[in-house]
Amino acid sequence: LDVDAAGGFGSLESDLYVGARGAVGGFGWSAKYLRLVYTDGVGDFDQYAVEVTHPIGPLAGALGVVYDDYGPGGDSTYVYTSLGYTIPETPLSIKAGFGWEDGSIYTDKTNWSLGATYTFQKFAIGLEYIDSSETINGPSANDIGGSTAVFSITSAF
Repeated sequence: LDVDAAGGFGSLESDLYVGARGAVGGFGWSAKYLRLVYTDGVGDFDQYAVEVTHPIGPLAGALGVVYDDYGPGGDSTYVYTSLGYTIPETPLSIKAGFGWEDGSIYTDKTNWSLGATYTFQKFAIGLEYIDSSETINGPSANDIGGSTAVFSITSAF
């Protein structure tokens, strides 16, 4: 649910996607198409993403590109890279990322992140610091860009 619906998007977002992934040699790859649909707002758009992963010594490396097509509203291209490291014989991993975006919404925007994850049985508990070269004030005077910390708990079955 979009708690800042006055920002031009609907109060409910539906994400419809299809994707594929695989491996060739020592490289992993993934490709995804995503349609973001807002039920009571404007701004439905399409997103296309590709990513290549490859180990770099003890690090897990990734490089990806995301293209957003906003229709008549323009488009955007986001290029990113990340590195991850799992500390041997522990449930801890750390990761860092850097990205650059250019298009009709942002021009020459950069973002970066640093995080850690603790894995326990089927759960992953993470904390990540994310920052950006842009800060945008939302319609309700809440910042929707800039620096923040994100706490997450995930599980896969």
